[in-house]
Amino acid sequence: MDRLRDSLLATPTASPSDLALLARGRLSGEIEPGALSDMLGLLRGRPSEGPAEADGETEADRGRRATKAPQKTAREIKEPPEKQRRAREERAREERSAKEREKEAQRAAERRARRERLAAEQREQKARLAAAEREREKASREAARAAKEADRLTREAARMSRAAEKAEETARAARKRADEAERKAAGAQRKAADSAGRLEAAEDRLERIGR
Repeated sequence: MDRLRDSLLATPTASPSDLALLARGRLSGEIEPGALSDMLGLLRGRPSEGPAEADGETEADRGRRATKAPQKTAREIKEPPEKQRRAREERAREERSAKEREKEAQRAAERRARRERLAAEQREQKARLAAAEREREKASREAARAAKEADRLTREAARMSRAAEKAEETARAARKRADEAERKAAGAQRKAADSAGRLEAAEDRLERIGR
């Protein structure tokens, strides 16, 4: 409200372009107030003395410029209040519409970002599921190979156990035969020793008889 009040108070010294924008309701910035000398000149009914004289502006030109600006300002001030109110309402509606469009665009961007995030999460989840499925299939194949290898090793262990048992039975029979042979050898050695003793005794008797 302060900016509007200052702009309206500055209209007597405003430029024609600003006054035209103000008349159409398209003024986009504040109206800068003129110099104090311009205000005093308007109060006295004549333009202020200043840079215009340095540019070679005539007194008649300054008079026309001084009288023209207040006339345009008067038309602006005499504009019907209803028209001003409608213009303000139109600007307010445009601003609200622009804000609504901006909010809708922001909401659409948020919805688009959510959809993209959900799509990315779904793709990531599908990738994880596919990786888990591949890992499961790989583990299943490895488990099947391990079970097959364990069955083969079990059969091999059973075969080796039977072979060991057979070898052990063979070893026991061989040891039994070896023990029997050792006993027979010991008996033969004893018989040989007895025979040697009897031979020696017979030789001694023969020797005594020969004498």
